[in-house]
Amino acid sequence: MKKNEYMEELKRMAQGEDANDEVINDETSAGDSKEESETENAEENMPVIDTADSKEYSITIQVKDMQHFVLRHMYSSFAGWFGVLISVVAFVMVGIGWNSYGNFEKIALIILGLLFTVVQPVQLMLKAKRQVISQEMFKTPLIYNICKDGIVVSQGETKVSVVWNDIYKVKQTSKAVFIYTSPVRAFIFPKNQLGDVNEFMSFIK
Repeated sequence: MKKNEYMEELKRMAQGEDANDEVINDETSAGDSKEESETENAEENMPVIDTADSKEYSITIQVKDMQHFVLRHMYSSFAGWFGVLISVVAFVMVGIGWNSYGNFEKIALIILGLLFTVVQPVQLMLKAKRQVISQEMFKTPLIYNICKDGIVVSQGETKVSVVWNDIYKVKQTSKAVFIYTSPVRAFIFPKNQLGDVNEFMSFIK
């Protein structure tokens, strides 16, 4: 039976365990009894959150939503900005020293300049697109219940609970709201699926 690895990872995150770098991995195995046992234990140890008076949101992650997340996450980090700075410096050096550099130096600097301003963004966008298109789970809405004590996420029979104390941060952009469960992972709420965004932000605050 094909597992929903995204939901499994959320379970591990809710238990404070480390997760793999890949958010989604659709591999299956016939001998997963140990893994299934660990998943059942994780479910038993999940915090119990009362969903009474909660607000429910049905979210379907599309390619553009994932691309927006990975780009904003990357280029709002120190590593992202540092990479852009390196590329800018490389372009400046090419412009200033064009007549004094040889062809090899020019090509090397141009490649360095394009690396973090063109190549890396394109790679991130293609990876996000493959991730969304290749995974069946992204074709089914994730149901979020925003509660007083935390967030309950469900998809089919799988359910994950995360208390507010375990939320890393909340970030709002022009297109989405990201509720981070770790420094590198977040629940993605596209604004075009939230209805009244101000009401949503007031509720989670």
